[in-house]
Amino acid sequence: MGLDPVWSVFGGAMRRHREPSGLGVRDIGAAAHVHFSLVSRWESGRNRPTATATRLVDACLGCDGELIAMHADTVASERRRKGTSPGGPPIDDEGDDMERRTAIQLIATAGAGAAIPLADLEQAIAGIDRVLDTRIDLDDWERTVREYGYMFNRKPIGGMVTDLTADLAALGHLLGQGNTPRVQAGLLRVSAELSGLLATDLNDTGNSRAARDVWRAARRAADASGDRSLAVWVRAKEATGMCWWPGASPDVIKGLVDKAVHIAGYTPSYGLVRAQIVQGWLAADGHTGGPADARAALQNFTRTFERLPPSAAEHSDPASTVGEAWLHWNEAYLLALIGDDRAADTTDQTSSLYRVDPPAPLTLLPLVRALDLVRRREIDDGLTHAVTTLSTGPMSTARRFITTKITKALPRQAHTHPHATELRRLLNPA
Repeated sequence: MGLDPVWSVFGGAMRRHREPSGLGVRDIGAAAHVHFSLVSRWESGRNRPTATATRLVDACLGCDGELIAMHADTVASERRRKGTSPGGPPIDDEGDDMERRTAIQLIATAGAGAAIPLADLEQAIAGIDRVLDTRIDLDDWERTVREYGYMFNRKPIGGMVTDLTADLAALGHLLGQGNTPRVQAGLLRVSAELSGLLATDLNDTGNSRAARDVWRAARRAADASGDRSLAVWVRAKEATGMCWWPGASPDVIKGLVDKAVHIAGYTPSYGLVRAQIVQGWLAADGHTGGPADARAALQNFTRTFERLPPSAAEHSDPASTVGEAWLHWNEAYLLALIGDDRAADTTDQTSSLYRVDPPAPLTLLPLVRALDLVRRREIDDGLTHAVTTLSTGPMSTARRFITTKITKALPRQAHTHPHATELRRLLNPA
C-alpha cells in the first residue's frame, strides 16, 4: 500500500523551502540525522518524516515553524481520510526517531573513548527509519560507500563516525524488510564495507574496544553476503588495524590473517594482498619468524598483487587508494622494519608515485624513512626527520605506532638524545 497522497503536498512544500536556500538533500539529511536518499523520498511524498525530523528540517531551513505546523496538519488529514481517531497510535512513529538518536549517542560515546556493547548497538539500529516503501536503490548505496571512501583520508580523524552510524542505522532497518536474495546480499555487502570504515575511524581515534565490536559486525555481514573477497578484506583490514593497537595480541592478529588466507584460497584479491602484508609484519616483529620470513611474505604479496585481475580494483578497499604506490608503501615499511638496505630506495620510489593530494599513507612515509635511518644507525638524521614530521598534524594511531617502532630501534646510547626525549614527550604528552 502506498503512502497517503497528502504527503506529496507536504514533500513539495519542503522542497520549495529547500531549493531557494541553496541547500542540497545531503545537507538536510545531515541536519535531520538521516541518509540523504530518505530526504528525497520525503520530498517526493514516498515517505513521511517523523515529527522530530520535521522540527530539525524546519530549523535548518529557517521556516519559523511553518513545516512543523504543516506536518501536524498533514498527520491530522491522513487520520481523517483513514478514519483514525486523533487519540490513536501516532502515525509518524516517534519511537523510531528515538532509536536513531540512541544509536548516534552510542557511537558518539564510543568516539569519546567509552565501550559500546554490540548488543546495545544492534538493538538501537534494528528499528531505525521504518520505511513503508521498500524499494531499495543498491547503486545509490554503493555510491555512498565510494563517497565515504574518497572522504575518509581527507577528513579529520573521527570526523565520519556520526555520519557512518546514521547510514548503518538506515541499513539496519532495510535489512529486516524481507528483501529478495540479490538485494539482501547487496545490503549486507554495503553494511560490511561501511562497518569497516566506521571501525577504522574508531580505531584511529584510539577506541580499539568500540572498533573491535564494529569489526565483529562487519565480519558477520561480509560472511552473510556470500562475497568471499569481501570476507577476506574485512578480516585483513581488521588485522591491519589491530597491528596499530598497543598491546594487541599477535595470536589474534595471526588468526584473522590465517582465516583470510584460508577463505581466499588461490584467488588473488586486495584483501589477500593485505593479509599477506600483515603476515610480513608479524614475521618482522619476531612473532611468526624473522627477517627471512618477512622477505618471503614480501615476495608473496608482491606476486599476489601482480596476479590481480583488472576487475579487482572495483572491489578493493573503500578507504585506501590501492595501486602501485600502495604496494610500494607496504614494501618500504616492511623493509624498514627489518633494516633492509633496499628500504631507502623503495621509500623514494613510493613518494614519487603519489600524484594526488596527500593521502594517509603518504603522510606516514617520512616516519618510515626515519625508521629506516635509525635502523641503519644514522641516528641524528633519523630522529630529526621524525621530530620534524610529527611537528605538524595530529598524533594518529598509525603515527604513534611507527614512532614507537623508532624509539624501540634506538641503541641504548641514543636514549638521552634531545630528539629521542622529544619523541617520548610526543608519545606521552602530559
